[in-house]
Amino acid sequence: MEFFLAITTLNDFIFCPYSIYLHEIYNYTKEDTYHSKSQSKGRRLHDFIENDTNPNDWKSAFVYSEKLKIYGKIDDYDTANRELIEYKSTVATAFKGYYYQIWAQYLCLSEMGIIVEKLAFYDFRVSKKIEIPLPSNDQLLELECHVRKVQQYDFNSEIKINPNKCRRCIYQNLCEKVNF
Repeated sequence: MEFFLAITTLNDFIFCPYSIYLHEIYNYTKEDTYHSKSQSKGRRLHDFIENDTNPNDWKSAFVYSEKLKIYGKIDDYDTANRELIEYKSTVATAFKGYYYQIWAQYLCLSEMGIIVEKLAFYDFRVSKKIEIPLPSNDQLLELECHVRKVQQYDFNSEIKINPNKCRRCIYQNLCEKVNF
């Protein structure tokens, strides 16, 4: 059986591989028992995106790549402008994981025969679209290497604790690896 990796884990893995495990453990319980404020805010953001009725937009469409064995949902593909948009609560810093997510979505759409000419992050905090370039061949190779790294990761290996990240982790209250 083939294993397909969720696109969202590409960003989560960079933050902390253990957060992927915690997400899966708590994914099937009532959200109010484990959701942090930022998760609830993100859920409302995605509800808002899905309820937009612009006929030129594909909202929350499923995509996949047979080549990379990844799947996920896009936030928005504007068919009139051939633009893929990834929504974030805030983009004060565009982390590498953000780029991996949108590059993966771009790759999925391209592999599915959908033409994407523009990429952008949308920062909800300041209501601003931030255009970014299409990925270069080197960046797509970097993405492919990252996907393979996540797919081959040994989740039984020792987790390196980064207190700065742990303090901002949405699973901080549920994680037995840290003690603040």
